Amino acid sequence: RAPPRPLPRERSPALTRSGGMLARRLLAPARAMALISSARRPLATAAAHTAKLEQLNAWILAEEADYLASKGETKSLDDIAGPAPLKLYGVSGRYATGLFNAATKAKEAGKVDSDLKRLVSAAHESATLMNFIESPTLSRSERSKGTKEVCAALKVCATTQNFLSVLAEAGRTKKLLSIASDYHKLTAAAAGELAVTLTAPHVLPDLVEKGIVDEIKAQFMPWERVKIIRKYDPEIISGYIADFGDKILDKSYGSKLKKIKNALSSMDS
Repeated sequence: RAPPRPLPRERSPALTRSGGMLARRLLAPARAMALISSARRPLATAAAHTAKLEQLNAWILAEEADYLASKGETKSLDDIAGPAPLKLYGVSGRYATGLFNAATKAKEAGKVDSDLKRLVSAAHESATLMNFIESPTLSRSERSKGTKEVCAALKVCATTQNFLSVLAEAGRTKKLLSIASDYHKLTAAAAGELAVTLTAPHVLPDLVEKGIVDEIKAQFMPWERVKIIRKYDPEIISGYIADFGDKILDKSYGSKLKKIKNALSSMDS
């Protein structure tokens, strides 16, 4: 006699629509390990390896955002307060710092960040806009008129519009792209994220990258999140160069070799 067929199991409430978040949080470690293992497999190029790690980082951030949303919490750059978290130098650094301070006072730091991203994206897609930004021959009235048209087309916030007007009056529009990059560094740092440009001669193992991040946190500041921007330069030979904020952590063999050569050449002279 055949044994009785088991009754169908009821679907767990954690897997229903209302409990989907709980299910994703419980399954998060398994999903993360799957992505990590796929990122660690031998890859043909450095770009493919970086894409895998970026996929993992994006998934973790998405899970965090979903979890905060389920609790009724949100992270908004507009809520940032206080002075600029990093010291940036040069013309673009000074303008970016001034813009950051003005945006935080107006509670529009997030809006300004979004405006600048859209503006940079539009400049890369439009040769006309890029020429307008970089042209050194435009008169002050032409720059002011063009800036107003760009602001109207992109529907930027008041803080962004005022800043772009000041930039046009000063004839500094050619610095706009670098200012936007520096401004994003400030908003990321204020939100607890440190962007580290990690230059190495080849793809570094995950444990090596983790050790570099831990060293930066221990020496400088316990950042909540560290975003790694990977670059590759064979002239480094071995080691790495970590560039973040106004600091550079140079532990490359290539730099040591250059110092030795410079020292020997100075002795010969």
